[in-house]
Amino acid sequence: ALVQLFGDDLPEEFENTDVIICWGSNTMECHPIIYNHMRRGVKNELPAKTIQEVIALAKAKPGELNYGSTGIGSGSHLSTELFMARTGIKMTHVPYRGAAPAMNDLVAGTLAFAVNTLGAALPLHQGGRARMVGVATPARHPRAPDVPTVAEALDLPGFQAVLWHAVFVPPATPAPVIARLSQVTNAMLAAFIAAETERYRPIVDAIRPELDQ
Repeated sequence: ALVQLFGDDLPEEFENTDVIICWGSNTMECHPIIYNHMRRGVKNELPAKTIQEVIALAKAKPGELNYGSTGIGSGSHLSTELFMARTGIKMTHVPYRGAAPAMNDLVAGTLAFAVNTLGAALPLHQGGRARMVGVATPARHPRAPDVPTVAEALDLPGFQAVLWHAVFVPPATPAPVIARLSQVTNAMLAAFIAAETERYRPIVDAIRPELDQ
């Protein structure tokens, strides 16, 4: 489990956790986006326009390009490290306290590269303030069909870096307890999702034209 990557800071009974009560993965709306700064007229504008060109530029200048994340150990940090490991490139990590300051520096040209969510990246891409050069999901996103997946663009079968969440218990937890926790947890999640869907349905319907742009 990823939780074990930072096990030194976890209670001892959770260091070997390997039983999952429930889990969820959002590969369509909350996945990391790989993109580079392309603002015209900025001194630091990069010549790369595609993900292949980003790779070539990074290999030609190992360690010279920088990338921003939402913090050390965050999803964007680990996703970029995975990307670099799979592509054989090296960039310098610049951690931020959240997505907003990283995106501001990306647009300003201080950063060359970033990984973030679709919600943060798509408006910049559509507004010509940054370029999305790849999505780290198994398939292209319907809201950005012109952006290739990393797997297809770089011939990296199986590459993905999606956000996921899970509930764990210690491995020695009795089976009846696990079954009960799983039942209750999933029932609570189902009820919560149903309630939230009804809460926001009229709001989404009211702003549908804006969402479909």
